This record gives sequence, C-alpha cells and structure tokens, in this order.
Amino acid sequence: MAGTRAALLAAGRAHGLVEADAETREILRVESGVPALGSELHGEVFPAEARLERAVSETKGCYTGQEVVTRMRSQASDGVT
Repeated sequence: MAGTRAALLAAGRAHGLVEADAETREILRVESGVPALGSELHGEVFPAEARLERAVSETKGCYTGQEVVTRMRSQASDGVT
C-alpha cells in the first residue's frame, strides 16, 4: 500500500497533485458536489436528489424503486419539478 501511494504521489506531482488530510479532502468533496454514503447518500435519498441519475440503469429488469425513478425521469423531461 505504501508503495502504491508513493508511486501515485510521484506520478501526480507533475500534474499538481499534493497530499491532503481528511478534513481538506472532505471540504473539496463537498465543494465539488460529490455525494458520500452516510452523509448525503442513505436509504431515504433518491438518485435524482443526489444528481446520480446516470448511475441508474434504464435497461435493467425490475428493481426496487424503479417505478419512482421512472416517474421522476418522466416529470423532469416534461419540465415538471
């Protein structure tokens, strides 16, 4: 693990990569709008609420919540919010 970390840091330095502590990474995650499991993502959040529509398959067979997701997509395409 340490070797992988060192290799990634060495390869990234030429592109401006710097090491950051957990608090800094959390601030950057929130500022960039990336949801995290346990923070913004939990069992009560729909994919559209977390801007994860692209993560839900439109071609997969039946799954829990499919009807709600389809309805939300339909309303969004109709301009309903």
